[in-house]
Amino acid sequence: MLSILDGLVAYEPYPSEADWKEISELRALSILDTVSKDKNTDPFSFAHDLAKKFQGKKLGVLVPGQAFDAFGTRHGRGHGWYDRFLSVLPDEWVRIGVCKEENYTSTPLVRNTWDEPVHMLYIKEPAGTWRVQKVN
Repeated sequence: MLSILDGLVAYEPYPSEADWKEISELRALSILDTVSKDKNTDPFSFAHDLAKKFQGKKLGVLVPGQAFDAFGTRHGRGHGWYDRFLSVLPDEWVRIGVCKEENYTSTPLVRNTWDEPVHMLYIKEPAGTWRVQKVN
């Protein structure tokens, strides 16, 4: 799936989050833009600007979270910034969740109407290896 992407929109992980930069397949892709850590950035405007800037390209969007399930449901930090951001991105852009094993469950999480799911996950296992999980 990653081989069809023109590049990635990435984020700078917090120390408590799994670091996507450890994943060689992701590091090999061009980072075309980075999501700001400034929560005052308007997620809708930022997404519209990205969509316009990369019109016609197929991008992967790396998405952090506090919890993910096998169905692509993501729970973040509770302010909805990423849900608003993801809601207006082009449908063909691939949403890639990145998390630690303890933040993943095969049991469905509660998904609210505003929750924006991911298409696939990179999960860091306790031994330090990464596994790819396609969502159901």
